[in-house]
Amino acid sequence: MKQSQILFVLFVICICAFFVHLDSAYPDIMEMRNFTTAREMITEGNWWYTTLNLEPRLEKPPLPTWITAWSVLIFGDFDNLYALRLPGAIISTLMVFFFYGFVKEQTKEKYLPFVAASVLATSLLIVQMGRTNSWDIYSHAFMVGSLWQLMVGINRKKVSPIIYSMLFMGLSIFSKGPVSLYALWIPFLIAFGVGFGRKELKIHWKKLTFIVLGGLVVGFAWNIYMYLNQPEITEYVLNKETTSWATRHVKSIFFYLSFPIYIGIWLPFLVAFFFYKLSRPLVDKIGNYKFSISWVIAAIVLLSIIPTKKERYLLPALIPMAFAVSYFIYGIYKKVKHDSLSKYESFVVKLFIYILTAVTLIGSIGLIILFRESVDYTIIITFVIVGILGITGILLFRKSSYERLFFIPIGIVCVICIGATPKLVQWFYNYDEFKSLAEIQNIEELKELPIYIEWQVFDPKIVWLAGKATKSMNSISYLDKSKFPSIAITVAPIEETYVKNDLDSVKLKHYGAFDFHRKDSKWKAHVYLVEWKE
Repeated sequence: MKQSQILFVLFVICICAFFVHLDSAYPDIMEMRNFTTAREMITEGNWWYTTLNLEPRLEKPPLPTWITAWSVLIFGDFDNLYALRLPGAIISTLMVFFFYGFVKEQTKEKYLPFVAASVLATSLLIVQMGRTNSWDIYSHAFMVGSLWQLMVGINRKKVSPIIYSMLFMGLSIFSKGPVSLYALWIPFLIAFGVGFGRKELKIHWKKLTFIVLGGLVVGFAWNIYMYLNQPEITEYVLNKETTSWATRHVKSIFFYLSFPIYIGIWLPFLVAFFFYKLSRPLVDKIGNYKFSISWVIAAIVLLSIIPTKKERYLLPALIPMAFAVSYFIYGIYKKVKHDSLSKYESFVVKLFIYILTAVTLIGSIGLIILFRESVDYTIIITFVIVGILGITGILLFRKSSYERLFFIPIGIVCVICIGATPKLVQWFYNYDEFKSLAEIQNIEELKELPIYIEWQVFDPKIVWLAGKATKSMNSISYLDKSKFPSIAITVAPIEETYVKNDLDSVKLKHYGAFDFHRKDSKWKAHVYLVEWKE
């Protein structure tokens, strides 16, 4: 295939992985925070001094929020979840193509960059994060761009790619602080030193220093401006964020030992890659095994020593994991072409394809049986195709058609994304009676009224679904006529929440109980129109 054809196929894979049914999943609390900040940029004009519920939100740099707000202005409104998530899908696609360019700078093999980028695009955690507007994906995508341009600058001895590398690093920091610098760029430098020797690092120390220092200046420009203009708030936020990294979501240092499962369908190849004596000869013929494995290990170790841990924080480790898997797969492909596949290598491929076939067949049949009452023709056709692909994989393996075999797992991921995503989302939530709090935005007599909520602690889900900023009920006086009419939202009927004397001066109209927690029906928001009694 020509390079233009390769890039087109890669783009189609990204469309299937990131864009199809992009609006099917319900926003999580992280997205709701981000979307609310973007909404207040547009409605309140808070583009530079970012806010959340009209309170300063300086924890996160504004670049992804700006992009999200622009997407809404161009492609839709805040009821359009596809428009809200479109920037995340686009930036995920850019990350895949940045990775393609990065691997291309590492090898002379024509198809290896395509293999690497395809593995990355179809990895489980990448697909999951690419289908939400996560600030993490921006940070790591721009950092992959920084690494790509760094390698271009080193290989071609040009100045402009080094400047681009610095700018990409700045954009990464402008997206989520120095997270990706720590979790992706530093592990890369460690692995580069291990794989190619510290002399190589010393040769390029001026370029590396320029990239880091320049990237820090660009990336922290907004934070510095905020500190100079709002020092007390900035210092408070900085202390809060520093404390949260040590006290919130604290997990064991071994939490990330399950990291191979996050590469999803490529798991057997990643596990096989760690058998040093068997994998090193395979990889070293086309690359550098020490560099590849050191990059994965360095990323996992650096992430593990941070007390705060979440599954999505493992996202930067997927880049070196995809890099390692692609070299292993391509090494097998090269040996097949020369008819020199060892027993171990043949066993790994056989194990992969038989596991893949078993999972696709058993999983497809099991899901259809388990959810037989709600299964429609689309889901049946989807899993039939998945099962056929699994069987085709065995046939291709027996014919030693390894080049075509590589497209089987990619095809399975794409088919599931296209045909099964809405139904899988529906099964995941498993709460058909969901009555969203967002419905109150369509009640005409409530549209222009201020909202007071019972919660003492700010809840971003309520603010996002309510469609506007809210205030705490302790800021409302039932003797103050200027506060009415207004909307009151409580977790229980308001008569059970406030003593009768507090309500004697107002009249209430109950609009019912609404849901604001998509997976748990016990959480209800009671909505009232509160008016002054004449």
